[in-house]
Amino acid sequence: MQREGMVARHHSLVRRLCVPALSLLVMGSLAVPARGQEAAISIMASEIPPLVLEEPARRGIVLDMVVEAVRRAGLVPHITFMPWKRVKETGSAAKDTLIVPLTRLPSREADFTWIAPLLSVERVLVSLKHRVDTLDQARALGVRIIVAAGSAPEQALKDANYPLHLIISVPMGMNEPYMLRMGRGDAWFTSGFQAQWRWQGEGHTEPLIVGDVIQVDSIYLGCSLQCDPAYVKALAAAVESMRLDGTLAAIPQLYVRTN
Repeated sequence: MQREGMVARHHSLVRRLCVPALSLLVMGSLAVPARGQEAAISIMASEIPPLVLEEPARRGIVLDMVVEAVRRAGLVPHITFMPWKRVKETGSAAKDTLIVPLTRLPSREADFTWIAPLLSVERVLVSLKHRVDTLDQARALGVRIIVAAGSAPEQALKDANYPLHLIISVPMGMNEPYMLRMGRGDAWFTSGFQAQWRWQGEGHTEPLIVGDVIQVDSIYLGCSLQCDPAYVKALAAAVESMRLDGTLAAIPQLYVRTN
């Protein structure tokens, strides 16, 4: 019943957003110049719940945002799902391709076209036994940290020179909750929202111990390094319209768990 309610809220929001989105397209304020209403743009996406979901009824927080921005820009989204490692390795070299989800990091700055910020995420250490509030505390205690390979949290650990033998990298979106529950790591470095979503979604009942915020990252609407300036301009304007009418703030609420 909870899942059906969330899907119903999602559809209700989409219906409410259609009218202003279509109005903007009719006015022509956001449409891509000389491209036509049926111009398509490629989206390379990797399933990272709840930011990106490969489900018929829901796309996830960030992919919902991106698809709405694409539509407001007068484009048609063409979505391809693939593992994050492949998205990360091939996305930069593609042309006119949006990368979802994409966190803006100094190490990635020169590899992508950064169009507009979509969502801020707070990175924390979550555990089952002891609260850990900082990486310095974790280092002193010899905490084994589970982290998604190729992710912003993994990069943060490397930038902080966290001991490599204490970093347990796993494929993104795969086994992090299970490994934490089985004691194969002492803490999991992720966003608090993602941790709670996946923990509950996978049926775990033990309460998570969430530490203080260690890092705040921005997830962007990002494009391949070669990205048509007309696309960039139209998509940036679309995201700004979503910010002004409250859409960016409303979409995450569709994915808030109530239990």
